[in-house]
Amino acid sequence: IPPEKSERVGFTSIAAELCFSPVKNATADGVVLQGKGTAAGTAATGEADQYQAYSNILKSIGVQVETAEPATFKGITVTPGPQVVVYPDFARCPAEYEAKFPTPEKVKISANSTLILQGENVTIKSLDLDGTLIVSVPNHLEVTIEDLEVKNDGWAKVEIDDDEAKEILKMRGYKLERKAETVIRKQRDVEVAAGREDAKRWDASDCTIL
Repeated sequence: IPPEKSERVGFTSIAAELCFSPVKNATADGVVLQGKGTAAGTAATGEADQYQAYSNILKSIGVQVETAEPATFKGITVTPGPQVVVYPDFARCPAEYEAKFPTPEKVKISANSTLILQGENVTIKSLDLDGTLIVSVPNHLEVTIEDLEVKNDGWAKVEIDDDEAKEILKMRGYKLERKAETVIRKQRDVEVAAGREDAKRWDASDCTIL
């Protein structure tokens, strides 16, 4: 780089737990690596680290996020929850998370929860989650989640049998048992889930324009 341009060169540093978790090793090799105190680099750890990265961002802005005790599946130890998935249209960087959670101290996510967030115009003001909540809102709709308590049996990781045939499950070492979930696709779903009296009224999102 010519000296006159070098002053315009910079770099960004970010914690590894927010951006790097390779998935490159077989489960058996990962077990050996974990035994040596090295990152396993397996499908199970890569997936768990992705969930934890989202959880850590939420914690950094003030959301109350519990952390599950470590669990072991086929010899690989991971942090099993909460399982948090954030789609890019919901938020792409920490600054956008702050706009989506204007009162983060009023949002609580238990260690056993699964939270999936999708939708450009979704705002979460207050939520108490202990179970599975899927927020999947089309980008042309606006949804505000406020004073909502969601408690259900949720999704649970179950260790697979030794004779499991599906390769994707063998890689992970566990399967997901979907026991119960709450799904929000429009504003009325929030009112129904919260048990509010006006939930039975139709709204514009129930209509189809011909």
